[in-house]
Amino acid sequence: DQARKAAKANWRLPTRDELSGLVEIPCGLPQSAKKAFPDFDPYHPSYWSSTAPDADLAWEVGFDNGSTFNGFRTAPNAVRLVRTGK
Repeated sequence: DQARKAAKANWRLPTRDELSGLVEIPCGLPQSAKKAFPDFDPYHPSYWSSTAPDADLAWEVGFDNGSTFNGFRTAPNAVRLVRTGK
């Protein structure tokens, strides 16, 4: 919720499918993607998506192994914003 409020202009939270497209199962974030995300923290590998099955949960994507799972939206996790348009 904080990331959505902080996003400006064309920036937004990515969907679960968009985030999942960055990782490989079971390897996680490939070397080529690690160059694009140099601040990737292997100790906090889960990132929120905008995909939410209900008001209390949202899908997370594990950049360490490509897993997807529901998490409580109140839990502190990292975000990766994406830009729509130009």
